[in-house]
Amino acid sequence: MILLIDDDPYFRNLAQQEPGLQPLVAAAGAFQADKLLGTLGDAISVALVDLDLADTDGFELIRKLKLDHPSLPIIAISGVRSAEVLESARCFGANEVLSKPIAPAWFAAIQRVGGICHTRGTGNFRCVCGERLLFGVGPGAFTPLEGLKLVGRRKQGRCPKCGLLHFILP
Repeated sequence: MILLIDDDPYFRNLAQQEPGLQPLVAAAGAFQADKLLGTLGDAISVALVDLDLADTDGFELIRKLKLDHPSLPIIAISGVRSAEVLESARCFGANEVLSKPIAPAWFAAIQRVGGICHTRGTGNFRCVCGERLLFGVGPGAFTPLEGLKLVGRRKQGRCPKCGLLHFILP
C-alpha cells in the first residue's frame, strides 16, 4: 500500500483516482501520516512525501520518517521546487525524487523502491520481468528470492533476474 502525504486536496483526490497508484491511502500532513503509519504499519510499502507541506517542512518529515521507520522507502515529490532542490531530498533520506504531475515514470519508481506486495498463499508468483519466483525453498521450477529476510512482520527479497523488491504480508 502507498502512503501519500500531500496537503493539496485536489492532488490527493487525483492520486486516489489513478489506477497505477493503488492501493493508496492519503494524509494531509505529518500528523495524519503518523496515525496511518501507526495503524497500518508494515502494510505501507512506500511513502510519497510532498516537500511543500503547510504543517511541516517536507525535508524534516522525510528525516523523521527515516528515523522512525528505517526500512520504509520514501519518494520525495514536488511540483514547485527546482530539480536541484528536489534532488537534495536524498540527503534527508529520500530513496527517489519525482516531479509533479503524476507521470508514467512514477509507477516504475514506486515499484523499484517500494517493491511489489504479495498476500499470503502458496508463496510462488511471477515477477514483472517474467521470472517465476518463490519465497523460501521449493521445487526447481521456481527461483528463490535473493537476500530473503524478515523486516518487521513481512518477508522480503529481490528478484535475482531484475532486482525488483518483492514482499509478502503476514
